[in-house]
Order: sequence, then C-alpha cells, then structure tokens
Amino acid sequence: MIGIIVQTDKDVDDLDKDWVPSIFSVSELSKAFEKVLGYVPSTEEFCHEEGEILIYFSIDDLAEPRAITFNCTLTGAQADIVKRIAAFMGAKIYDSETGTFV
Repeated sequence: MIGIIVQTDKDVDDLDKDWVPSIFSVSELSKAFEKVLGYVPSTEEFCHEEGEILIYFSIDDLAEPRAITFNCTLTGAQADIVKRIAAFMGAKIYDSETGTFV
C-alpha cells in the first residue's frame, strides 16, 4: 500500500479541490518517530527496517512537513507502526488504492 499521513478533520469527499494539509509540528513529528521507531530521521526519505518490518517513508519537508508518505504492506507490525505515528500526530491515514481515509 502507498499511503499518506495528513492532518485533517474532514472526510475525503469533503475536502476542497485546493485543500492543502496543515503543517505538522516539527517537534511533535520528531517525538512521534522517536517514540514509535526509536529514532528521529535525519533525511526526508528513509527506510525503516527491523526484522520482518520494512516501511519506506518520505516526509515532504523536514522544516515544514505537511504529509508523510509511506509504502508498505499495511498488516501486522507495519500497520501498527503507521497507525501509531498517525495517532501520535492526531492525523489520518489516506489509502491511495481505495481513495479513502483508513
């Protein structure tokens, strides 16, 4: 699955055509990664690999991040990691395959 973590209180159908996600707090984003992954990424694109877990992340901008894109199988421990990061940030997970928030 390719997904995107964004902050919004609306459903996909309620988003305007020109909608832009809110900026994540850089300190909160760092805390989320530290708490869930055990480290803070130093680059916008990185791969989290731990045993059977493999997730590719891309943060759109380390200075003013609005979205975190990820690529993984959204099952088991990988799903737990992505969901925990989103929950810590008070964000939603957009599933690009279904076009909905998970």
